Amino acid sequence: MIYQAAEDFAILLERAGLTQAETAAQAQVNRHNLAHVAAGRRNVSGASAARIASVYAARAGLTQADALAQLFVAVRERKNTTDRPRDASGRFVKAGGEAETTGSSQTAGGERATARKGT
Repeated sequence: MIYQAAEDFAILLERAGLTQAETAAQAQVNRHNLAHVAAGRRNVSGASAARIASVYAARAGLTQADALAQLFVAVRERKNTTDRPRDASGRFVKAGGEAETTGSSQTAGGERATARKGT
């Protein structure tokens, strides 16, 4: 699950007597990342959200589930989900229906074509 900080994330930490630096250290997350999460500029993984919620829960006298619900809002099931169509081999399909290439050229037999300089 991917989470976004609740609007009152920073206020809740402050009321519990936690600084962002202290919370980050105890939750084993980068304090700069936590600052971005608190400002709403970055989302956080489920594992990181659980660790942050655990620190908050211990200080605020809550269950971890209650702390998670107060601090975060679930925004997606997983990271980097996309609804773009794929062909049978799993490659993304362009709007016209043909698979996107990665930039390497291949011969009809499947070998990679390489250009030699100076020959």
